[in-house]
Amino acid sequence: MISRFLLVPAVLALVAGCNQAPAPTAGQDAPDQATAADAAAATPLLDVGAGTYLIDRNHAMLGFHIRHMGMSNYVARFTEYSIKVDYVPDNLAASSIAVVIDPKSIGLDYHGDFKATHPNSPNATFVDELMSDKYFDAAKYPTIEFHSTRIEPRGPGRFSITGDLSLHGQTHPVTLEATVVGSKADHPMYGGSDVFGFSASGSFSRSAFGMDHLVAPGIVGDEVSLRFEGEFHEQKAPAGTDGATGQT
Repeated sequence: MISRFLLVPAVLALVAGCNQAPAPTAGQDAPDQATAADAAAATPLLDVGAGTYLIDRNHAMLGFHIRHMGMSNYVARFTEYSIKVDYVPDNLAASSIAVVIDPKSIGLDYHGDFKATHPNSPNATFVDELMSDKYFDAAKYPTIEFHSTRIEPRGPGRFSITGDLSLHGQTHPVTLEATVVGSKADHPMYGGSDVFGFSASGSFSRSAFGMDHLVAPGIVGDEVSLRFEGEFHEQKAPAGTDGATGQT
């Protein structure tokens, strides 16, 4: 009788073991995870065709915020910049994004008398102070540039953008996380052009770029948080050309 009770659990354990799927080996995704990843990579990120797209600056914002005195996040933005996206629907890794910013176009909500509150500064305005060698040093470094090196899908409507940020004479990698806001082929409001828009955000340490003025006392923070909102329009080649738009 005792042997019968011992035999039954053993048989059940053997049957259960035969019905189990083999565990994935090290470095190998489970079948359902691999299928989901493959599907995400194969699904076009945007409902538009391949081509070059330029930023519509009438419907865009490029800015940043930085901690001030540990009390608030001071917000600023740029008003002069260009952004070009080369989009390849069936190969997101072959797509690219290029950004060029004029630091002198910085926009601030600063209403104080800068000279009165900073009597020892040689600069007349807050913008002049930011353009000086304490911060952007815009006379020596007239542009800020970002060129993507890798674009990867992160799920439906989401992707990451890793690229080289050139600021203050130095270049370092920065990664942004982005979300598609909308996309439409042959948009009737834009003459049948393809249009899309996305949001992106990320951060970097300004001291890594040699911009460390007032970091140590904690007056102006080190971390710079970026934010972008924008709409991009397809650049159609003029009739009778070989497809070149002549725009960068």
